[in-house]
Amino acid sequence: MNLFVGKPDDIAEEEFIQMAQSNINRWHGLLQATGGELNTKKCFWSNFSLQYDQYGNLSIRTKTDTDPQLYLTNHDGTRETLKTTKPGDGIHHLGIHISMNGNSIAKTQVLFKWCKLFQKVYAHCPFTRKEAEIVYTMIFLPMITYLFPATTMSAADLEKAQSMTMPTIISHMGYNHNMPKAVIYAPSTYGGLGIKHLHNKQGLQKVLQVIKHLCTHTTLGELLHITIQAHQLQAGLPKPILENTIPIPWLPNRWITNMQEFLHSINGSIILEKPWTIPQLHQHDHHLMKDFLNANLPTKDLQTLNNCRMYLQATTLAELTTHDETHLLDNGLQCRKDSLSLKTTSQLLLKWPNQPNHSKKCGICGPKLSNPYTQSQGQ
Repeated sequence: MNLFVGKPDDIAEEEFIQMAQSNINRWHGLLQATGGELNTKKCFWSNFSLQYDQYGNLSIRTKTDTDPQLYLTNHDGTRETLKTTKPGDGIHHLGIHISMNGNSIAKTQVLFKWCKLFQKVYAHCPFTRKEAEIVYTMIFLPMITYLFPATTMSAADLEKAQSMTMPTIISHMGYNHNMPKAVIYAPSTYGGLGIKHLHNKQGLQKVLQVIKHLCTHTTLGELLHITIQAHQLQAGLPKPILENTIPIPWLPNRWITNMQEFLHSINGSIILEKPWTIPQLHQHDHHLMKDFLNANLPTKDLQTLNNCRMYLQATTLAELTTHDETHLLDNGLQCRKDSLSLKTTSQLLLKWPNQPNHSKKCGICGPKLSNPYTQSQGQ
């Protein structure tokens, strides 16, 4: 049994844990009534308790010994504590290791293990050249790339995994293992060997999943559509992020951003039928994050500025100025503890995520943000 717990904002944590415990008791009781039993060794629960650091960056809070626990009640009345997963633990689901905080450490370790296994297989089995090619195509590739649609492994990790097996596999196919990579990974129609590049394979699998589910309007397609819109809102850029695939360093490395980075590496894009963006409010308006990106600020500063923008619930410069566009709003540039969000001065049409006020580290009122606009305002 895998139980993932995400507490709504309007419910107290104690009440929510009681609800989760009640549901576990009900489910366990139904299984016992039909002769079944939950195995505590295979049961765990994950509590997505979120926290923000001093810069406004979101993360999953590390569990402590004082956190509430969930239990299974046995026939004799004794209770067994359910295992609680840590944010970085890779949990095995249908061949894929998924962690709460999105890291790919467990998935990468499993990939390295499989590559070492195939390295031994090719080293000890007397394959003919044709057999070596068949094993690569029919066994190695399906086993390695099975999890690619759901993974976010980096190009460096995939390159390392590929280097463990490719020299041995290519040698058994009858080719020189020192052959240039451009020839190894080039399509056979262009005179190459047609060996699949793992990073490109992972990115391609993601692109295919997006196109398939968005075009067929599946339930997953609707979820992907909402997720893309949420990333667009958090990016704060004028053009669709899957169409104009410039690097967005202030976004965390997640499934969508990982695919966006792949599209950028191949100079590709996904053009949606009706992409959603936040337009300019007038002809000479500016998108804040685009200007910050063009200013070549460090990634840490871009993350802080974007967090402050998310708290202010603003995307363009016009949302931070007075109606006559001659002055910057005080509550738009000052993220003090007593400052209010822009929703107090205008009616918002979007549902923004909850972003706290990190006034001590806010950069909206600092020189890195205000100089480009205050200088133009004084001219």
